[in-house]
Amino acid sequence: MTTLRRLPYDLNLLGFRLREDRRDVAVRNHIVNRIRREFDEMPGMSLSVPQATRLFGIPTDVCARILTRLAEDGRLRLTRGGRYSLPSEAS
Repeated sequence: MTTLRRLPYDLNLLGFRLREDRRDVAVRNHIVNRIRREFDEMPGMSLSVPQATRLFGIPTDVCARILTRLAEDGRLRLTRGGRYSLPSEAS
């Protein structure tokens, strides 16, 4: 029998909020996957860090690190105007 470990975040209608355990790998992976899916599902979306912070309901520093990493990995691109979008989307 497999036991499921409860992740340290609370779901709500606007997204989810991190608790104190910010270095939990499972939580981080969940957040990264959610952000990737949102961009994939809305290909024209272009967000600044403050907009992404509000959309995903996560702290600004966490959001900035995740978006930067996704841009470094080539999953997103950072425009000169400081907005993140899919690489194929022009801004």
